Amino acid sequence: MRLHKGITNKEKRMLNKLVEENLAEGKELSLLRTRLSQIALLCRLFNKKVEITYETEKQELKTIVTRVWLTTCKSVVLKEGVSIPTVSIKDVKVV
Repeated sequence: MRLHKGITNKEKRMLNKLVEENLAEGKELSLLRTRLSQIALLCRLFNKKVEITYETEKQELKTIVTRVWLTTCKSVVLKEGVSIPTVSIKDVKVV
């Protein structure tokens, strides 16, 4: 009697789909981080403002117009040390 059976084809397809979705999210997040770094440079050098759309913990979309002072691996730092997690940012536009 076998206690552990192998993974079925259906489970393999589900796992592959999950891995592909995680890779896609990782690529999007990487592109967003690169763009945010460029925007932070524009804000510091040329006093440009940006419009950031982000999602709150309550799944509400909020928009703020401000300058980005610094970007880190996990967040974007705005004026007075206020930060927004990078994963919650949905859109960024230079105003």
